[in-house]
Amino acid sequence: MVTLFLAGLAMAGSPTSNTLEALSVAPAGEWSTARAEALASVEVSELSGLAKDSNWQIGLTAQALQAWRTDETTATATWSQVPAVRRDGTQVFTGRGVPAVIGERLQHGGETVVTRRALVDWLRRSTASWPSWADSAYAAEEDAGVRAAWVDAARFLKSPGDAGADGRQVVALAFDDADADVRAQAARIASYLEAASLVSKLKAATADSSDEVAGLAARSLGILRVKDAYEEVAQVLDRTDPRARLWTIRALERLDRDRAAQDARIAALQSDADLRVARAATGLTAAKE
Repeated sequence: MVTLFLAGLAMAGSPTSNTLEALSVAPAGEWSTARAEALASVEVSELSGLAKDSNWQIGLTAQALQAWRTDETTATATWSQVPAVRRDGTQVFTGRGVPAVIGERLQHGGETVVTRRALVDWLRRSTASWPSWADSAYAAEEDAGVRAAWVDAARFLKSPGDAGADGRQVVALAFDDADADVRAQAARIASYLEAASLVSKLKAATADSSDEVAGLAARSLGILRVKDAYEEVAQVLDRTDPRARLWTIRALERLDRDRAAQDARIAALQSDADLRVARAATGLTAAKE
């Protein structure tokens, strides 16, 4: 059945690239058998080149096959490890896995959404490098929780060969995500990346329909000391969520303490219904005296 599947796709590339292209779209239930057949037939000399293929699924598949050829024992352990279940229902994998095999399992293992979220977390704990296929995997991901996990991973991983590169493209995309939780994660993580390319995204996010997203964007702009963002940040002071107001007061203090201490909008929050907000506003306003 699997052999017929791999052989039944007519392709114009080399035998190895054809095999990888067919394998990259093999059904999850047939993946392990299809991989074994591919390992027996692919040309090892071609895998290095195909690992950088413009088709990210072929590139990931080639990297995974290289890992299986190099160390089958470790690859098998990565593919088969059963995650531990925490009290809150989330899952966690232990030790270090093989990054490409984690990616292979993420895309083709037929795992539950909860396990796939844990796989992304395991990936970021198993390597220091941002995978070449990660941006595309994020863009193709249907589950918001897995996308949020990718955004979180972006603050830990760097791209090989470029000390200044990381997962900033995924974070940038996340600011426009349909899911507010993913956008909130982007607004939170942007402060860790210190990427000038994300400042415009943060400024725009202060007007997000979600109070949490707007508040976290204000918070990150404060942490990054983006001085010219004072007014964008200040507009978050009138949000309903008290956390957003509190984050904004603290951000404005970081951006321009003297200006914030005399800002009538902050002074008005001294009588805020939320005690934390009122205290923060009172403390800052008192600083001008």
